[in-house]
Amino acid sequence: MNPVSGHKAKLFLSLLFLLFSLISSGQEKKDFRLSLGTGFNTINDRIYYSPFIEGEYFLAHNWSLNYSLGYGRSDRGDVAFHFPLGWLAVPFACDPEAIVVCAMIPEGVSYHAYPNEKMEVAPFINLLQAQCVLSQENMLNVLAGAGVKLYYKPFDRFSVIMQYSLSVPYNRPDLYLNAGVSMGVLF
Repeated sequence: MNPVSGHKAKLFLSLLFLLFSLISSGQEKKDFRLSLGTGFNTINDRIYYSPFIEGEYFLAHNWSLNYSLGYGRSDRGDVAFHFPLGWLAVPFACDPEAIVVCAMIPEGVSYHAYPNEKMEVAPFINLLQAQCVLSQENMLNVLAGAGVKLYYKPFDRFSVIMQYSLSVPYNRPDLYLNAGVSMGVLF
């Protein structure tokens, strides 16, 4: 096994352990879901394989705010980072309150439907996504996207999530495909 994949495996297992240990100490409110996953996305005719962390803050039983951090690497070695658009303003914020406000700006919103106690379906729209691609072009994309997440909940707080979405950059007529699978815990 090469050393890089060994470190990735250790990092993934450490994050998974942290996620499961937080289950036992979580709040009873269940108003925040943290998910760890992997997937792929297409950017400029390249496929990027990407681990990601997602957060959903529930404003109500059916509505949540979406946050996502991702890192991707293409088969050509290009690197891409995904994050909420509000994070771009953090370096320019002059006081701590402004930094917190910028960091809390969500990517978008989801509507959650519950067909039964083990399933959840959440269509979402994210209008404030940012993606930085480090390659020969070195570009920053500001994106709008829409998709759906399907949740299978074998336990009260734990879920396995499949997701699919399409994103469009605001400055050109490209279409990016995103798909992934993750595990999430409600706090």
